[in-house]
Amino acid sequence: MLLAEHLCLIALEPASGLPRTGCSAALLRPVISAALLLELAVQTRLGLREGRIILLDELPSRHLLLTESLHAIRDVSGKLDPQHAVRYISRRIRGLPWEVLDGLVRRDVLHGCERRWWWVGQRRYRVRSLQAQNEALEALHEAAVGRRNSLEAVAMLALALGTGVARALLTPQEHAEADARMTLLMSEIEQELTSNAELLDTHYSIALMTGIRSALGALLPEEVHKP
Repeated sequence: MLLAEHLCLIALEPASGLPRTGCSAALLRPVISAALLLELAVQTRLGLREGRIILLDELPSRHLLLTESLHAIRDVSGKLDPQHAVRYISRRIRGLPWEVLDGLVRRDVLHGCERRWWWVGQRRYRVRSLQAQNEALEALHEAAVGRRNSLEAVAMLALALGTGVARALLTPQEHAEADARMTLLMSEIEQELTSNAELLDTHYSIALMTGIRSALGALLPEEVHKP
């Protein structure tokens, strides 16, 4: 499951198909754009060097949205900071986040899109697979408390913390632990980038994850980040 799909799934109230309280930002187009960039960072295809997103591997992905994102970044590699890159992807790929949600519908994870009237009204995606949603929620909890330490777990925390989803779905202690872990990681990566001349692509990828977490703070409404 893509990080963007994971985020959309945990943000939805199962019965109503609408965002949970405190999770509405997760379904905004810039957030889904950020999730696609983070997915490519997890795959060490993108990284952050000297404050600009760089292409590390341009081989096509098996997922169309990721391939589109790669092609878009290839044209501006080394030119955009994370905040502008998120906006750039939002403009280049049309139909977000509905493309992501409809992908979950096709896999029977969500019910099809519903509206109060067939042509107008807020889109609703009721959860079909509660097992898939519970597994996604458990993955978030395990990442928050450090039981998952993969690149994917780091990226998921960056999204959850940057969008307010972590505050809405985690306990206060879990949220504090996750926030402290990300803050420490950001500091360690910054020190590594300035002191080590022999860096791996993974270092640049993690730097991009922390950069996007910070970018979300500037891109989203201020109330998302309030306790």
